[in-house]
Amino acid sequence: MLNVILLAGALALAPVGMQGAPAEAADLLGLWLNESGEVAVELEMCGDQLCGRVAWLGEELDASGQERVDAKNRAAELRDRKLKGLTVLSDFVSSDGDDGVWKQGMLYDPNIGSTFIHCTLRVEDDGRLKVRGFEGHMGSRGLVASRFGKTTHWTRVTLAQLAQ
Repeated sequence: MLNVILLAGALALAPVGMQGAPAEAADLLGLWLNESGEVAVELEMCGDQLCGRVAWLGEELDASGQERVDAKNRAAELRDRKLKGLTVLSDFVSSDGDDGVWKQGMLYDPNIGSTFIHCTLRVEDDGRLKVRGFEGHMGSRGLVASRFGKTTHWTRVTLAQLAQ
């Protein structure tokens, strides 16, 4: 009976979103500032996959004083979506083995209105998050990746640091 109570207490204290997450996911969860310092993305578990949404914008308002929207999206019907809260990373799964790489994900870059596919995420030895992907484009068989990839590095931050 005591074991059941201790187990229940331990589960109650476990952070939300971490229950059932692969061990290496803990290294990636949290707030990450992109390389340009314009956007911070909150990485979290979405079921058994890793995803991320825009949690902070360096400039929350556009030139007309309105909340920034997904104005450069290639799909006209999506251009009114607010950037803050927008899911920009999705479908990342843990790789087999213990290398800490999350793969097969997609990253949407609202700055250029493009989706990158076959993306990988990995925390480097220096603590930065390495983000790599290939710009996707529509082919005769649906979304396909270009031959050339792009790599960027993000830095872990807190909301308190961003407020300064």
